[in-house]
Amino acid sequence: MKKKGFTIIELLTVIAIIALLIGILAPSISKARLIATNLKQKAQLRNIGIGVELWHNEQGNEYPDSVTLGTTNFTTGAHHLAEAMFGRDGYGFDSLSTWDAEDDAVTGTAYVLPPDNRESTYLDRNQIDMFQLAQIYEDDTLTGNAYSGDYNADGTATTASYRAGVLTDIYKKRKITMPVSGESVKIGSPILYFKARDTEIFNDVDATTSVFNWNDNMDIFALGHNITGDVHPYDDILNFYDSQGDLINHNTRVMGDPVPYNKDTFLLLSAGADGLYGTKDDITNISK
Repeated sequence: MKKKGFTIIELLTVIAIIALLIGILAPSISKARLIATNLKQKAQLRNIGIGVELWHNEQGNEYPDSVTLGTTNFTTGAHHLAEAMFGRDGYGFDSLSTWDAEDDAVTGTAYVLPPDNRESTYLDRNQIDMFQLAQIYEDDTLTGNAYSGDYNADGTATTASYRAGVLTDIYKKRKITMPVSGESVKIGSPILYFKARDTEIFNDVDATTSVFNWNDNMDIFALGHNITGDVHPYDDILNFYDSQGDLINHNTRVMGDPVPYNKDTFLLLSAGADGLYGTKDDITNISK
């Protein structure tokens, strides 16, 4: 009796069909995975937003300001957000803070231990990460003016009280070694924070008179992509509003100049999966 089995041609045909199906399905699987990740990022921003609202309710109905402070090492809106949520050292916000990490480091009146003057933390550190810019970016990119934290040349923190970190998104691509534990971890890009101004004006020349001032995090924009160093595609304030499609009303039926949407009293911005602010995959807490 003749033994049945696959011929080499049949086997190659099956392999070719499987390879073709994988080629067809792989992009769909990758896209589905990205959609799921983006949803997780939106949920993270939603949780941060809840934390900011709690801070607002306990601080006289005022939101943390996002204006850049400092003379040489600027404390940006992203720094202010992390300070409000966790304090600069993770023990809670200190009411003695001037919000200027460089100034507080000199005066030494805020963020001293033990933390007697602290508010509670408003987010769960097990769910939302905070790192210093010196950990997020290459050393040679930190020659700009953003406050990078107190580090030695070997990357170890020197003064824990003035680390002044930023919150990071969930797109964890950069691998670093933690200074104390030596643990290898992956981290994301900074979450940027912009406090809304009490205005409905859109001014494509003067950012300070618009609802959101893109200059509040300009010193982080200047650092570029935290791995490749690619420049973020911002040219001016108009480009900033245009790149965040939910910020501005381009409805042609509305007479007059474009009007910024102000559905929230602050803007949270993640660079998205590509790590570049100002591209189509950016994630914000604002929707129409």
